Amino acid sequence: MNPRRLRAYIFLLIVAVVWGIAGPVIKLTLKGLPPDIFLLYRFFISSIAAIIIFIFTGIKFPKEPKLIRDIVIYGFFNSIATLGLLFWGMNKTSVLDMSLIYLFGPILIILAGAIFLKDHITNREKAGIAVAFIGSTLLIVEPLLRNHNDQSGFWGNLLILASLTSSAFCGVMLKKLLRRGIPPSFLAKR
Repeated sequence: MNPRRLRAYIFLLIVAVVWGIAGPVIKLTLKGLPPDIFLLYRFFISSIAAIIIFIFTGIKFPKEPKLIRDIVIYGFFNSIATLGLLFWGMNKTSVLDMSLIYLFGPILIILAGAIFLKDHITNREKAGIAVAFIGSTLLIVEPLLRNHNDQSGFWGNLLILASLTSSAFCGVMLKKLLRRGIPPSFLAKR
């Protein structure tokens, strides 16, 4: 196997493991801290880290106002909206529901790519997307179907879906910003 491909697979495996344990860790953390306070600490620490990285790497901010606006919008949705919705949703739903709903994320990214970037989707992919969409929809409304009084789980599931939608929007924006010459290190999430 090509060494670069093997290294990419290893990095993808590491990311999958980290995000695999993230759900239970977030849920445990939310038992001691409300989502707003946790995210405040998290954004403060990541802001300090970003400032240090910018100072030592010499990354310069672009000068074009429209580009700055797009970067700010991307940053808002990439971190604040996506993580805020995820944590608020995790506060109201189970780790299992969050994990299963999060499997719908790549499907949303594929759809966003097809709609906004004109990516091609095959008929087989369309069928898979339809099945995943039906399954995700049933999972999201399941708390209402199971127990008519469990609106908290339903709203938590909707917040998780909104987080995924924000993330898919960021994927489209990221590709457009990279095409405009913004360095990937400048746009790195978290």
